Amino acid sequence: MVNPILLIAVPLAVAFLLPLVDMLGRRTTRAVHLLTLAFELFVAGEWLTRFQHGAAAVTLMTGGWAPPIGINLRLGPMEAALVGLAALTGIGSALYLAHHEEVGSLRGLVIQLLLVTGAIGLIMTRDVFNTFVFLEISGIGTYSIVVFGKERSGLEAGFKYIALGSAASTFVLIGVAFLYKITGTLNLDDMVHKLPMTAVAGTGTVLLLLMVGLMSELKLFPLNGPAIDLYDGVEPGVMALIVGTTVNALFFVFWKISALYAGPAWAAMFASVGMTTFLVCNVLAIRQKRVRRMLGYSSSAQIGLLVFLVPFVKSGEIALTAIALLLLNHTFAKAGLLWLAGTHGGEEITDWRGAFHDSLALKVALVAFVLAMTGLPPFPGFWGKWQALVGLAQHGHGWWVGLLLAGSLFEFVYYFGWLKEVLTPSGSVTRGAAGVALSEVAGTLLYAGLAIALGFRVLMGVWGGFRAPSIFLGVVGFVLLFVRALPERFKAALTLAAVAWAGWAVFAGGQACPLWNIRGFFLVMVLFGAFVISVAGLGIPAERGSFWGLFLILVGSIVGILFAGSLLGFFAGWELMTWSSYLLVSQGRRGPKAGYLYMLFAAAAGLLVLGGMMVAESVGVQSLDALPTLTGGLALAAWGLLAAGFAVKVASWGVHMRTRNPRISLRRFSPA
Repeated sequence: MVNPILLIAVPLAVAFLLPLVDMLGRRTTRAVHLLTLAFELFVAGEWLTRFQHGAAAVTLMTGGWAPPIGINLRLGPMEAALVGLAALTGIGSALYLAHHEEVGSLRGLVIQLLLVTGAIGLIMTRDVFNTFVFLEISGIGTYSIVVFGKERSGLEAGFKYIALGSAASTFVLIGVAFLYKITGTLNLDDMVHKLPMTAVAGTGTVLLLLMVGLMSELKLFPLNGPAIDLYDGVEPGVMALIVGTTVNALFFVFWKISALYAGPAWAAMFASVGMTTFLVCNVLAIRQKRVRRMLGYSSSAQIGLLVFLVPFVKSGEIALTAIALLLLNHTFAKAGLLWLAGTHGGEEITDWRGAFHDSLALKVALVAFVLAMTGLPPFPGFWGKWQALVGLAQHGHGWWVGLLLAGSLFEFVYYFGWLKEVLTPSGSVTRGAAGVALSEVAGTLLYAGLAIALGFRVLMGVWGGFRAPSIFLGVVGFVLLFVRALPERFKAALTLAAVAWAGWAVFAGGQACPLWNIRGFFLVMVLFGAFVISVAGLGIPAERGSFWGLFLILVGSIVGILFAGSLLGFFAGWELMTWSSYLLVSQGRRGPKAGYLYMLFAAAAGLLVLGGMMVAESVGVQSLDALPTLTGGLALAAWGLLAAGFAVKVASWGVHMRTRNPRISLRRFSPA
């Protein structure tokens, strides 16, 4: 069992010793740097395993004084998970930056370790002044690595960031000083206990000062301008490191200190600021023409969403796992997208036309990250957002549900607008994957794989007893995406065999579905149609790219919909069907443009359906069979939203305009 204090001591010591280690050669320096981060990951993983087996959180005393006099650190499940995530992102960024930073850059390695150390200190400390100290350590590391490059845009962005960070630190320090005067303690847990018992005038003002400092550190709207410039002007790999370390640590600091803010007024303020940031930043992201500025606004929006959820999680109205899944999803997807942005090199969105045409793995990773950021299944963000919406609906926060759905629609607009350019086969390509080392994209591929694996693990539990055919078709389809060297007839034969097995499992397996009910009727139609298409594919030797893989994922999602009993299971299948059909459409001759229009309407349809489901969830209806029990105004609202969503999906009620281009052809598929 490793002492958790080493999580801070080891990287801090190595950071100061690296100049001496560098005398042995740069390879040795890089090896020590990576081994230090691997040590952090190992220790965090070891403690996380212990916590999963029932171990209690560990409190560490420093200086020989017990709290509240002395400074103490805490390592619990949340802290261990965040430390592990910071170390893993640090490893991925170190491998990436080794190919992008200046030649002979020792200071870059030192600064990276300082960033990780500052983030871990922020995560583990339970002392508000010690929090300020680690804020300054993180700030110094961030400022140093930001101005590390010599680009004018990066230097200007770094100066703005330093100015705002200094002001934020001042507010935090003033708040901490006055809270110490009021409560007589700097220990956060002791302060939370004593603050409600004080009757000192001006306590609210002090808390407001501290909150302004924290909001500035988190770069919430309207204080996020310097952070957006940072995304646009600084090396993307550096921003990926900051997202996985400093940004997550700052949010956890906000989570801990929010315990000082009791009462509905503070909760309403946090929720309002967070939701405003989520909505405004997503709207501003739509207007961006530069990829990294768009990603910057997206990051601000996601942090705003997390801040919005904090008061509801603290009150028990939303499960803590909602925040955990959304934060994990954002770290995986945003770090991955930033690494890809640096690997590709395109500045403008139009520069990404045909991006990674020569690397299927990187293109799949990019698509996966976009799906994750827009909250589509099976990625963690989908499950986290569902839990958040259900909690809001069940506790009567209908307006918040509507705003959250509206902000989610805006995300579809700009992310799939970007993806439209990526999937377009023609045009200038700033950089493909030629000459890209595996170590440079190792973090990207790892995070894409983790996001997909974690999402499918949850999906398997949601789809219940008949999950085997649906999951099987999806897995075979995913494998077919990566075996494009096989002959087309052979891939069609594999598809045919997979569909045949799924049909046997559905109608002749241990839990055979009867043919004479409505579910059996539609299953026959879907599987027989898939069988016919697969047979036809045996006679079409032309290159069809990713068609067969996406086709099986689409069929599996429809089978999942037909077997779903819960609202969650149905909607997960619905959204899987949406993005797999979108990718199929986008492979056509004029597919990317048509697919983008299709996806926007499909997203609106899905959110209308989701709104209807949230009306049902507000009164505890969680299954499809229980929907008819709704009565009165609730029934009208739920069925009205569901009907509107289904109508938009099938292009009726005047929304057939999305199919206005009859010349769209799916007869030829590019190898996209």
